[in-house]
This record gives sequence, C-alpha cells and structure tokens, in this order.
Amino acid sequence: MPTQKPRLSITVEPDTFALVQRLSDLGGGSVASIIREIIETAQPVLEHMIKAAEAYQAAESGKQAEILAALEGAEARILPDATRLQAETLEAFRKAAAQE
Repeated sequence: MPTQKPRLSITVEPDTFALVQRLSDLGGGSVASIIREIIETAQPVLEHMIKAAEAYQAAESGKQAEILAALEGAEARILPDATRLQAETLEAFRKAAAQE
C-alpha cells in the first residue's frame, strides 16, 4: 500500500552513502529507514536552527553583525571540546574492541 507521507529524493557523496549502508547492514534496517531515523533524531536541532535563522533575519543589520560575532566566538570555544570528545570516544571504542 503506498504511503501518504511526503517522499524525498537526495543525492549524497559516495562516502556518506557507504556510512549509511554500513549502519543499515549492521542494524538490519533499510538505508531509507536509517536516513529517516537520523532526520527524526535531528528534528529538535533543526527546529532550533529555524528559530535562530528567523530571529537573525528579523534583526537589524547591526544586530546581525553582533549575532555573527557571538556565533563565531562560540564555535571557537566549542570546536576544541568537540574534537577532544570525538577522540576520547574513538579511544574508548578501540579499548573495548581490544578487550574482546
């Protein structure tokens, strides 16, 4: 039975598709279900992004410059922590794999 839900057609880079395909193979779900799950998981973030973009567009140009500067400052503070967290997570997986 055909679905009444909207459909998407997307084009991705081969390495992105390979990652999703690997997740699909490991979890037993279809590639489409993996992508749907990723998008649904990201929905709260997407909603915040929309609110932020709407607020930015509604702001006067001087205020927009302040917003951009604040975002750039936040990125500079967050990026090192995100990189460190990624490295720590990878190391934890390596240790767990070595113990098996």
